Amino acid sequence: MTTVGIVLRTKDRPYFLARALRSIASQTYADWRVVVVNDGGDPAPVAELVAALPEADRVTVLDQATSLGRAGAANAGVRAAVEAGAAYLVLHDDDDSWAPTFLERAVAHLDAHPLAP
Repeated sequence: MTTVGIVLRTKDRPYFLARALRSIASQTYADWRVVVVNDGGDPAPVAELVAALPEADRVTVLDQATSLGRAGAANAGVRAAVEAGAAYLVLHDDDDSWAPTFLERAVAHLDAHPLAP
């Protein structure tokens, strides 16, 4: 089971995808997995970027043959992250960047303030 499932949506923007993956890899909180949803884009650049990552074993790529749109891509990624056992989910688009302590601080806050049943 992974604590944080990160759903990263992308389509034909390898520069932004590379930056987003670096942002995730630089997190001080290490218990995460990424589901990259390639929403109808060319799969080759996505596969190359992921394969070059030292953390490639923590990344799953879902190549969609046709675009599902933002919501459909998010839903596909969320389903995959939940099936993989993620306790927390976060959406991260390819043009997003996080401060290195983002996940650490977010998980600490969520752990300290669980929702009442």
